[in-house]
Amino acid sequence: MASPRRRAAPRRAGPGPRPGAPRRGPGGAAGGGGGARGGGGGGGRGGGGGGGGAGGGSALTFTIIAPNPVPTLTSLSPDSVTQNSPDFTLTVNGAGFVNGAEIRWNGQTRTTTFVSATQLTAQIPATDLQSAGQAAVTVFNPAPGGGTSNALTFTIIAPNPVPTLTSLSPNSTLENGPPFSLTVNGTGFVEGAVVRWNGQDRTTTFVSSTQLIGTIAAADIASAGTAQVMVFNPAPGGGNSNALSFTIIAPNPIPTLSSMNPTAASVGGPAFTLTVTGSNFVGSSKLQWNGSDRPTTFISSTQLTASIAAADIASTGTVQVTVFTPAPGGGVTAALTFTISPLVTVSAASFLTTGIAAEAIVAGFGVNMTNGTEVATTIPLPTTLLGTTVKVKDSLNVERDAPLFFVAPGQINYQVPPGTATGTANVTVITNGITTAVGTMTVNPVGPGLISANSNGVGVAAAVVLRVTTNGAQIYEPIATFDQGLSSFVPIEIDMGPDGEQIYLIMYGSGFRGNTGLNNVTVTIGGTAVPVLYASGAPGFIGLDQANLGPLPRTLIGRKVVDIVMTVDGVAANPVQMSIK
Repeated sequence: MASPRRRAAPRRAGPGPRPGAPRRGPGGAAGGGGGARGGGGGGGRGGGGGGGGAGGGSALTFTIIAPNPVPTLTSLSPDSVTQNSPDFTLTVNGAGFVNGAEIRWNGQTRTTTFVSATQLTAQIPATDLQSAGQAAVTVFNPAPGGGTSNALTFTIIAPNPVPTLTSLSPNSTLENGPPFSLTVNGTGFVEGAVVRWNGQDRTTTFVSSTQLIGTIAAADIASAGTAQVMVFNPAPGGGNSNALSFTIIAPNPIPTLSSMNPTAASVGGPAFTLTVTGSNFVGSSKLQWNGSDRPTTFISSTQLTASIAAADIASTGTVQVTVFTPAPGGGVTAALTFTISPLVTVSAASFLTTGIAAEAIVAGFGVNMTNGTEVATTIPLPTTLLGTTVKVKDSLNVERDAPLFFVAPGQINYQVPPGTATGTANVTVITNGITTAVGTMTVNPVGPGLISANSNGVGVAAAVVLRVTTNGAQIYEPIATFDQGLSSFVPIEIDMGPDGEQIYLIMYGSGFRGNTGLNNVTVTIGGTAVPVLYASGAPGFIGLDQANLGPLPRTLIGRKVVDIVMTVDGVAANPVQMSIK
């Protein structure tokens, strides 16, 4: 085998470096030389790679990727909505957002739109808003790197309830009063709730979900009437409550009292109705009897009636009657005086309490003793008229029914029953079984009383004169005539006539028939004694007594009006008068 032939070493062609020898690159490092065939020299330290030799392969790029940052959240818009709101777009602001970042709602991804590295938006469906509370919102950046941001809180707000009112305290006040605090009670009140007065907000203090306090101005209660009070809860939700009425009360006026009917009653009488007249009465006004309320009926602003019990008039005296109107306002009237009187019995002739004797005609005065007026028309006299009876119990405890002449609510004329013992007697008036008056009287052996023409015990006498002429004729003449102008009886001058004529006076009265004898009966006319011919009962008349006097002394001629004075058993009768020409 022939041995290989040695190749001659190539010659240096010029002053350049030898092939394959290292070269100092531009950076000063020695770069690798090119390969003998197509192989590029390896890059030396700090230098570029050598050019490929003839027939070398293409280059590939290898990318080194920066990792995605962890995003940061700074704010949400909005950061709250009301429970059960519809779908909405949530804007998330922050930093480090990348394309492909996701907004997460309580860890669940929501459809996200990349806006910029500092802002994303997402669609939040209504289903995420069905329950009140809070949701954690985060942003997730995908790999490489990336991760989940800090969380921000999104609030789902329960809507405020519609409040309910149950009561007001106070629920009324006086017209033109001062400002006051109104306590409103109910349910569902929230912070920011306001009290509304006739639809207008008033300064309100929140106390609790069941109580508010509103400030009500004086101007709000300047006029009487009613105000509607509500509570308003603000959004979300909320609204006006039901309304409660607040009453602004006009103060009651001060009443006045002008009259009453009746003004008096007989002691021991029955219950009765008292009517009072005045002004400014209201439904709550009360009639007061010596300061104590009596059952009262409101008739009108000018009239009330009240029930007065029999116990209220069981004792004699006076009672102060007033009308009281309670607050608001109101007050008590000036008083009127009501009199409770005993049954007062007097002589029907003299109208004196001393002129009472057995069988005498007397008059009993009281109030509301009977239900009407009636005059006796039969003889003997009845003991009952219009259901009214008068009972007289004498000092010996013997009770008798009195014969009645006349009955009326305020006066009863009767005869002291024959046989009544002297001393104190009790008198009881009974009408339809009900006692209407009680009283006492003193019965004397004699109680002379003379009747006057005017039936009042004074003035011209109820009498006639008997003229006996010189030829024996007898003529009766009146001694009184009625004066229309004066509306009363006045004396007629009696002419004593010529010498020889005689004038006798026949007078009427009561209570002197029980005298002890004519020698104990004296009469003077004008101070001159006159013979007493008769002094006893008037024939044909019950209880009526008669005195026959005369003849009259002619020394009375020209005396004009003179007094007639009668004394029986030392007891003087009431003086009456006549006139002598």
